[in-house]
Amino acid sequence: MKHRINSKVLEVINDFYCKCLGCNQCTDECVFLKKHIVDAKSFLFNLLNSEEINNKIPYYCFGCNACQKVCPAGINFGELFLILKKDISNYKRSPHIKHFVIHNHQKFGNSNIFSLVKGNSNVAFMPGCSLSSYSPELVEKIYMFLRSKLNEISIILKCCGNPSLSLGEEEKFKSMYNELINSIEQSKIDHIITACQSCYKTLKNNSPNLKVTSLWELLSGIDMPKLNINETFFIWDSCSAEDSIMRSIRNLAGKLGIKIENDEISYHPKCCGLGGCVHTINRELFAENVNINSSKIKTSNVLTYCAGCRDALSNTKNAFHILDLIFYKDLIFKKPNGTIKAWSNRYRLKRFMEDIHEES
Repeated sequence: MKHRINSKVLEVINDFYCKCLGCNQCTDECVFLKKHIVDAKSFLFNLLNSEEINNKIPYYCFGCNACQKVCPAGINFGELFLILKKDISNYKRSPHIKHFVIHNHQKFGNSNIFSLVKGNSNVAFMPGCSLSSYSPELVEKIYMFLRSKLNEISIILKCCGNPSLSLGEEEKFKSMYNELINSIEQSKIDHIITACQSCYKTLKNNSPNLKVTSLWELLSGIDMPKLNINETFFIWDSCSAEDSIMRSIRNLAGKLGIKIENDEISYHPKCCGLGGCVHTINRELFAENVNINSSKIKTSNVLTYCAGCRDALSNTKNAFHILDLIFYKDLIFKKPNGTIKAWSNRYRLKRFMEDIHEES
């Protein structure tokens, strides 16, 4: 279905067109741009000429900003496609039925069944939805570790609303985010430690007065015991991670004695495929992106610090979350959890945290 582009968005497109050098370094870098945009300058010209766009195209963007990092003119197609998504959804709800998966995920995740903000400390740990779904055991272990270091720490089991934001559903995002912030303020929390790069970015961008710390920056500054692991790993950097987080992961890996194939920081990391919720609307593009990314990794073992990346890459590689290595003696590769298992994991985690805080 074609979407008529409004005049303000056309002004943005014209600005992009004037800046574009037509070198197509962006399309060479991104499977989405290569497959659906082909020639960046021509694509922008055609949008200006027709004043319309296939309303699915913007939702195929992973939002990883890799295009901007290789573009000589600094053009960010992710920014343009987000503006188009807001225009298409009228800032409210994506018109595509397949996004119901995301809508339900956030609705259930923030329901009383799975959400929780608990504790007496002004410092709280927010593991994020993906890590909670992947392994409640790891969240429990790192939470108790943080508790032993900080004496007391609160817990936040709620969605930050980033999926809605990535779909251009700004009104829905604001509603969810305000609900989260109200819960935080009511609990008198002013410092959040998070294991999720999306939560980190969302909180930093929308609550400048809130202190937000990456779990990986915190752990890199703590003495950690060496691990007895002989395998070599490729670090898969989260596309939403700041340079400081990428450096912290490498410092932490060094302290743990983990052998790393790529010690250098990825200055334009690619998306694992889950960014922009592309996997819900275009499984073929998601799979192609995963296969291309995996083909460029020499080792069979991949080390991630994002549970979503771990799940995506585990389709083609032996992908491990760094907490797997820290807390488990034996490396046991796991395929992604099914939907029922993921939700049961989150329910189990909530019950564990309730019990812990009832005892204290």
